[in-house]
Amino acid sequence: MSVVIIGAGDVGLHLAKRLVAEKKDVLVIEKEEKKIRRLTDEINCKAITGSGSNPAVLKEAGVEKAEMLIAVTDSDEVNITACTLASLQSHVPIKIARVRQESFSDPEAQAEFNIEKLGIDLIINPEKQAAEEILNILTVPGAVEILKFLDDRVRLIGAKVMPTCQLLGIPFEELNSLRQELNILVAAIFRSHQFIIPKGSDVMKEGDLIYYVSVAEKIPKIMQYLGHSSEPIKRVMIDGGGKIGLDLAKSLEKEGVSVKIVENDSQRCSVLIRNLDKAVVLNGLATDQDLLNQENIKNMDAFVAVTSDDENNILSSLLAKRLGAPWVITLANQTAYVPLVTTIGVDVVINPRLLAAGAILQYVRRGKVLSVASLRDEIELIEVEALESSELVEKKIKDIDWPEQSLALALERGEEVIIPTGETVIYPHDKVLLFTAKEAIPKMEKLLTVKLEYF
Repeated sequence: MSVVIIGAGDVGLHLAKRLVAEKKDVLVIEKEEKKIRRLTDEINCKAITGSGSNPAVLKEAGVEKAEMLIAVTDSDEVNITACTLASLQSHVPIKIARVRQESFSDPEAQAEFNIEKLGIDLIINPEKQAAEEILNILTVPGAVEILKFLDDRVRLIGAKVMPTCQLLGIPFEELNSLRQELNILVAAIFRSHQFIIPKGSDVMKEGDLIYYVSVAEKIPKIMQYLGHSSEPIKRVMIDGGGKIGLDLAKSLEKEGVSVKIVENDSQRCSVLIRNLDKAVVLNGLATDQDLLNQENIKNMDAFVAVTSDDENNILSSLLAKRLGAPWVITLANQTAYVPLVTTIGVDVVINPRLLAAGAILQYVRRGKVLSVASLRDEIELIEVEALESSELVEKKIKDIDWPEQSLALALERGEEVIIPTGETVIYPHDKVLLFTAKEAIPKMEKLLTVKLEYF
């Protein structure tokens, strides 16, 4: 597949890295020389200096031969124009634009003016995705990541193993009866920067970050076993009344959650008051210890920092945690902050740029597999349908020649959802959720190319 990426910021760089690693033919257009140098220093791909909204630059990039164009600059106008020009100059099958303006990313607005007329197949709005991701995580107290698969009947949850976990030190092979009761499969353990696919003799340790799959109704009980509360979120404090904070507050109000939102700009506070029904709007700084104490931060179920200032978000989250907030979620726009922030006490870090990149990567494979999601930039989860011609079918899972660090996590067979064991047999037309380490993706794709005829 040949892909033209416009913009070599964090999103474009991340996408280029992933696609080059997967042996895609990638060319990047970027107007800033320093970003071009960073790109070519880190990745072995072609690059052109110029604007993606310039027809001559698109022609020089060979856009007429591209199978996909991804416009992810910081300018909505450039991204939209690039997709429109690509439609006028040539027939690029898939055109994706990152657009922040609500008037473009709202589904009703898209239907009204028909984004296809602009030559855009998919619009990505990082801020909207961030609000949705935070709301999704807040549905499972204690979770650090939630992914939904198999028509939302199976969830993959990331959660820390707490000191009060009831399963500490017990080998997985001794938990078979509990595994069947909870319908759970532990897919991976992250321990001190080490990635482990657990075997029967492995155990969970305090502080581990585990990723498991199960059905939605079993998740509260599983979180209890891991040492987390099973009570739903009732009280949330939000630092930042910008677009993400407002969208999140609106959604939480609809769920009946009590919301306090802290905003330093008095004019923005007026906007929040007009647009929210029951939320308490506080004019001030969430880095003010006295304010947090006065507003009973220790009695909140969660604290969420979503201002446009990463440093403010980190500081207010750490302060809230120190003052007793049990669960803190931080927005970090700088990708470099993501691996650092969780090591200093923040429970969940949301990066809009990586969310946007993940959504685009999923679209890259659409039509070849049912869905794709990335996990911690190390693992890919792939949902496929097993065809009758596949060598996956009529075999026990343990007898399939999987690539290293790969396994089947769940099956959907008609109305039945199965969390498999090694003895489980895959039948034709089963939907299968596969798990594979990033370095094994080419082998997994080769397996699917030969066996499932999706590629």
